[in-house]
Amino acid sequence: MRARAFAGTLLFFLACAAFPGAAGESPTPLTLFGAQSTNAYPLDRVQAGRMVDYWRTVLRQHGENNAFAPGNASMSPPVRKQWEALTAQFPRMSRAQQLQTVTAFVNQLPGEPDQIGYGEEHWAYPAEFFSRYRGDCKAYAAAKYLALRQLGWPEDKLWLVLLFYPSRNEGHAVVAAERDGKIFILDNLSRPRDLVLPHEMQASIYRPVMAFNETTVWVFPGAK
Repeated sequence: MRARAFAGTLLFFLACAAFPGAAGESPTPLTLFGAQSTNAYPLDRVQAGRMVDYWRTVLRQHGENNAFAPGNASMSPPVRKQWEALTAQFPRMSRAQQLQTVTAFVNQLPGEPDQIGYGEEHWAYPAEFFSRYRGDCKAYAAAKYLALRQLGWPEDKLWLVLLFYPSRNEGHAVVAAERDGKIFILDNLSRPRDLVLPHEMQASIYRPVMAFNETTVWVFPGAK
């Protein structure tokens, strides 16, 4: 995510979000990049906050227009052909190969910063991203998360993670996926584009701020 406004948006979230519910009702903490979440809340009980609202909108729009569903016209014919081949081969792949293949498939797509493509902060859902090639790291991350869900990965093994990238002084977004008891990172900045690394190897590069799946929001110390 190239926009410097990302950090300010996170502060907006922290100032405005309302988290109801007793601490005893909170979901299990999440550990990423050497940091443990300080709070976790059911997604449907978070009453306000731009980041949560963006993610909810992506999930709703994807439910209405699923780029990965058979016959959906948002992908170009060559990309659709690749997706169908990936879908056919996916059950025969190892879990590691599945993550690498989805990472490479999405990372091949061109994209552009939100400020250029949309003129403002924007979360492109997959059908929008595939049809327009407008979107930044959040679009890549949402596409990977929802592609893996389409292909059968369970929700409790996947997270869309918002990060702070200190060396660039900007925000970023990736997908975290758990396999064999370890968490790996799917990143649009990876080179080669199918590179999937354990989150511990990137603890000195990224600082987690928030993470989502379809039911839960996690907040990390980096959000302070």
